[in-house]
Amino acid sequence: MLKQQEIIKEQEGQYLEKSQLWLFASNGVTKKAQELIKKHNILLSTKEELNRLLTYMNLRQLPEFENNLWYAGEEDTNANPNNP
Repeated sequence: MLKQQEIIKEQEGQYLEKSQLWLFASNGVTKKAQELIKKHNILLSTKEELNRLLTYMNLRQLPEFENNLWYAGEEDTNANPNNP
């Protein structure tokens, strides 16, 4: 995300007044991620918070996913935080 922000600043700098990173994490974040979020002033929203915003904006809420799903096609079960 930080690299993407820098690329956007480089490409759109003359038109960009401000950029703000905003992370949506439906199942929370790791302690290391929390440290990076704080260090770089990244906004963080939970699924519940984002759904409240979507409702306020008259948009549909996020769909429910099974807890045992990870990324489609994910083969490394060690990468799945829901599969210890």
